[in-house]
Amino acid sequence: MSGLWRTVWATGQDLPRMIRLVRPGPVLALSAGGDEREPYAVVVTGQGPAAAAGDRLHAWDIASGGLTSASVDGALCVAVGSPPDGTMAVTGHADGTVQVWSVPDLTPLRSWHTGRHGVEDVVTAGPVGAPIIVTLGADGAVTRWSPETGEPLGGFDTTASLAICSGRLVDGRDVVVTGGRGVSLWDVHSGRRLPLPIAGQETLGGVAAVLLSARDHRDLLTLVTGARELVTFDVATGEQRSGRVEAHADDFPPHLGRMWGGKRARPRAAMIDGIVAVPTKWRIHFWDPAAGVPSAPGVPAVSVRPPLPGPVRKPVLATVRWQGRDRLLTGSAEDGVVGLWDPDPPARPSTGYPHEVARLALAAPGVVVCADEGGTVAAHRTEDGTRVALPTGTGVRGVVSLAAWTRGTGVRAATGAGSADESHPWLQRWDLVRREEMPSSIKVSVPQLRHLGMATVGGEDVLVVVDRELLQLRRAEDGTLVDEVRRERGTYRLVTGIVDGDPVAVVSAIGRPPEVVRLEQLSAPPSPVAGLDGGFVAAVEGTRLVAGSLAQRRSGWRTVWACDLAGRPVGPEIVGAPIAAVAIAAWPATFIARADATISLTDLESGRDLCPALHLPAEPRTIATDRGDLIVGVGTDLARFTPPVGGPG
Repeated sequence: MSGLWRTVWATGQDLPRMIRLVRPGPVLALSAGGDEREPYAVVVTGQGPAAAAGDRLHAWDIASGGLTSASVDGALCVAVGSPPDGTMAVTGHADGTVQVWSVPDLTPLRSWHTGRHGVEDVVTAGPVGAPIIVTLGADGAVTRWSPETGEPLGGFDTTASLAICSGRLVDGRDVVVTGGRGVSLWDVHSGRRLPLPIAGQETLGGVAAVLLSARDHRDLLTLVTGARELVTFDVATGEQRSGRVEAHADDFPPHLGRMWGGKRARPRAAMIDGIVAVPTKWRIHFWDPAAGVPSAPGVPAVSVRPPLPGPVRKPVLATVRWQGRDRLLTGSAEDGVVGLWDPDPPARPSTGYPHEVARLALAAPGVVVCADEGGTVAAHRTEDGTRVALPTGTGVRGVVSLAAWTRGTGVRAATGAGSADESHPWLQRWDLVRREEMPSSIKVSVPQLRHLGMATVGGEDVLVVVDRELLQLRRAEDGTLVDEVRRERGTYRLVTGIVDGDPVAVVSAIGRPPEVVRLEQLSAPPSPVAGLDGGFVAAVEGTRLVAGSLAQRRSGWRTVWACDLAGRPVGPEIVGAPIAAVAIAAWPATFIARADATISLTDLESGRDLCPALHLPAEPRTIATDRGDLIVGVGTDLARFTPPVGGPG
């Protein structure tokens, strides 16, 4: 399986910039490299966010999404390099060992002991095909090593270093920068100190991190001081190019959050297209190091790059070049997520919703309706995400059911709402273009109208409503009761669809098998799905049903399978994290949204995933599908994704 999910459009700040995510576990160290066409991220993870060292190593193929893992012992840091025969990863360990691995299969190639008490950091330096490994020991010593033999190539004449970085100057020299009480520049091949005429280094208060970049054919060196300030110098002249950026020296307002350095107090900032990505405990900020101001992306509608508040708590950062551009890699110890991001916001950013998205409903091909927890309802064009009209503020909190339809150029919605603490026994209909309620509200006998569907019966749009023991059909435009039938109480789920060309409702209840009700013959006896006793139906497509088990309704619905109208399985049981929602793309391909913040596209008849899962910044609450694409509500945002092209792997 290969390929990336494509973000067609998204609201907010996270989803439009998200390229892809993967969840290897609590991230302690991160690096990236390899060929620009096939880059890799290599990640060290631990048992938890507070782990002192890592016990797992992962190689993430950014282009395909494949993840390979191996066990490690006490890994503290990682670097990626390009030897003559491909890509390698180098890990530094708490016992002073260096281990070299092949990428992406993570086969151990060689290891050696540095003679130090621990390897605090490691980088690779030099040209592609001839890298040199440089380690920072726990005692502050910096040493060069041959990756082919593990032999030492000599150290730098520096002590008490706290930070290192590698890079290439604009004149082509491969260099390493060391920082501690002061800062020094070194030729990586000869080990000689190079001129770095920065005056007043004693005023820096120590150096916690160093970053090289270039702008206008000038080499720049950005330092993170012991006080977590940013300051930038011209490498050739030593001239300070900006004032000290103090915004991340404090945890509290009006500052932007103290720079995060983890248990070992080593901030892992990143340089991307000449911009510093600064990790704080909760988000990533972007700064122009030369100007000493928040970074502006050059997009007329946006003055600065907004912070990245996605799943990046307690982050480490790296940069990777892919598809001709530098991309930001984030690794989160708290969220257990590695993310690949475009730091630039969209040219025309779209705001999300005031509250978390609660429900989605397709009104017609090309139009989706969204309701949030605060009662804001709006219709979006699925092609580009633009709103058909300004949102409708219904004032009704806690929407639990939603149906939608179109009439001419108008878009309508029906809602049911309420909670365990506050009843709302009303069916309400809304004109989303005029932004007003359609007369009149319909009183129901349940405190929460949870079961609401949409169908076309006799050429007319009708709402399908379960009101205690009554299954009702109501004309969508005026709410008039068209027909009703009395059933037993205890409805658990209602879905509507088409079977043999006829509109149906499939009603699942506790204590009896689901029933298929022909809506054009409402008084006719329903057809029980006899083989699904103890189960429920989550979706219907022709003669196929998507089923789950009522036994899991309290602990979390985890198992899904396909069956026919008699309840006979036509595919295997598929088990995973608790399921939030399902939506049929084109049978048997079905989107399955789970509580672990993933959405898979799965062939329910074979049980095979048709592509790698889509990883999201948070758990998806609700999903819909339009012409094979996925529409999803995540947090306060809405997005449309196209799954990767390709068949089962």
